[in-house]
Amino acid sequence: MRAVILFIAIPALLSLQGNDFLPPGGNRYATHAASGTILPGGRVLRPYGVELETGAGTAGLAVNREGTVATADSGPERYSVTVIDPPRKSAPWSERHIWARTPGSQSPGAADPAWNGVSSGIAFETEKTLWVSEGASGKIRQLDINAGDRGHTLNLNDQDWRNSFSGDLLYDSPRHLLFAVDPANQRIAVIDPRRNRVLASVKTNAPPAAEALSQDGQTLWVAEADAVCNTGIADPLQPAAFECITVRGIPSAILTTDDKVFISSSAPDAITVVSVATRKVLTEIPLTIPSLEQYSGVAPQGLAFDPVTKWLLVAEAGINALGVIDTTKNEVVGQIPTDWMPVKVALAGDRVYVANFAGHGTGPRLPSSLRTFSDSPLLHRGTVTTFILPQESEVLDLTRTAFSGAGLVPDMHDPPTYPGAIRHVVMIVKGNHTYDDLLGDITRASNGPVAALVPFARYGMHARARGAPGQFSIQDAAITPNHHALATQWGFSDNFYAVGAEPDGAGPDYELLRAHAQKFGISVYRTPERAAGSGSISGSISDDEKTDQVIADLEQRYRRSNNPLPQLIYITLQGDITKAPDAGKGFPYEASYVADNDRALGRLIEYLSHSPWWPEMTVFVTEENAESGLDHVDSHRTLLLAAGRL
Repeated sequence: MRAVILFIAIPALLSLQGNDFLPPGGNRYATHAASGTILPGGRVLRPYGVELETGAGTAGLAVNREGTVATADSGPERYSVTVIDPPRKSAPWSERHIWARTPGSQSPGAADPAWNGVSSGIAFETEKTLWVSEGASGKIRQLDINAGDRGHTLNLNDQDWRNSFSGDLLYDSPRHLLFAVDPANQRIAVIDPRRNRVLASVKTNAPPAAEALSQDGQTLWVAEADAVCNTGIADPLQPAAFECITVRGIPSAILTTDDKVFISSSAPDAITVVSVATRKVLTEIPLTIPSLEQYSGVAPQGLAFDPVTKWLLVAEAGINALGVIDTTKNEVVGQIPTDWMPVKVALAGDRVYVANFAGHGTGPRLPSSLRTFSDSPLLHRGTVTTFILPQESEVLDLTRTAFSGAGLVPDMHDPPTYPGAIRHVVMIVKGNHTYDDLLGDITRASNGPVAALVPFARYGMHARARGAPGQFSIQDAAITPNHHALATQWGFSDNFYAVGAEPDGAGPDYELLRAHAQKFGISVYRTPERAAGSGSISGSISDDEKTDQVIADLEQRYRRSNNPLPQLIYITLQGDITKAPDAGKGFPYEASYVADNDRALGRLIEYLSHSPWWPEMTVFVTEENAESGLDHVDSHRTLLLAAGRL
């Protein structure tokens, strides 16, 4: 039976009290339309203002005095800098991309072959030139926004420093100095770009995350680990040692005004306010959702300050909104809806610019020949949303839109009750396939049609196992009979989504799940991983062999010893992450890895279904991410199977 569901409901683990919160997309599939984007997971985007498309993974943002915007686009498919010119006379917003030579990319471009990285650091030097950090190379590249990537390159690596990572950047115009965060070496590098050399390095106590100059330019403030630190830079050749103030949480951004320093942090989600004069914490402004105050997830990132309204603007990556804080009262005014995952914000006069890492989502993952982007066939794109700062009365209305789109408005119906007969939930987490990749050949279920596309089912029941040169291929091969049997005999969803190829995380996070389970007194079992040699891409045994170990471990720990089986059982079977064929190890085709995974899954379900725990058990099967394969609905759509007591 096909079930249209948007998230896994683990009955024993979900124990929200009172109100229920539902994804506003309901049972609709992920899609991008003029009326609004439905994201994987069911949240809806209705961004305020103008939406401008950038390169993949927009992580950095800079605005010059003429209103030209530049973004640092950190991938994953291709690195770039996007330059956006404001409307002039009758001309609308215009966008152009300066592409880097991302390794393995076949996209056209005239970039320097050595330019193969972009991180979050970006800063204008003049109205026409800017600096952008390359990240792992330790380099910082100067770009002419009109001519492309013509300019010189600074290197943080020298005889004293190795393996540098160039991150956040600041350009001090009066003194023509560049300040670069190097988290790999726990330092801030002070650079004279005209002489192409590092003048000094100031050691931090932990990897620095972000930096800001005081309003008089005499002090550098840095956010690191659980502290905000400052150093005097009146003499940039001899910066003073850092003095640090402990703050709660994990800082991600920092901003200074004449008398205060603001630090955004997650865990807990809050803005810490520090006095410039006393160097002490004045207060902490919590960023929470009404009736969900005990939960984290707002994920505050970049900051901007409006000196007219005294508003602090906060990019809230976790709820797709821009938070507005009245700093005269240290109170949240409301939220302004943005695109997916806002990470940076800037102000130029009364115009706001928000950099959104994931833009409006990807849409389908189609063959590159069918993609419609004009200048480069990228699947992933970020965005910049821009608008004139609204009045407070408008912010209140926009807050309702933001909360509604994020699924943060309580549903007035009673939450569903879960069957008490389920005492054990098994999560089997596999590799990295899209839905169509594995089950795209199931076009109908007992309760209706399925959103499937048969030609995309590389590993379905009538697949082709392609041979290497000189090796025959197998036609009409049944690669995943056990997956298909589970889908047809029990239940599956064609509207379930995983992280995909986004670099912000991967799949079901076991540690978060374990911590949540422990909070509610739920017992957890996880299969041995590296010690046993997991079936993942870096493991040393196949999934079929790992299943032998899992079964033996469950038998020894629980069945034979009569010890109670934990309530949550977490099993990874990730050998279906395909790699080069290896006939000597029993994998003559790429499809062999998926076939081995299918056999392992079938054997595991067979064991559980004949165990004494089965009458009180539900099994969920999904993928860690959706990086592999095509999908005609969305690149994040992936497998979800359910079996057992449903």
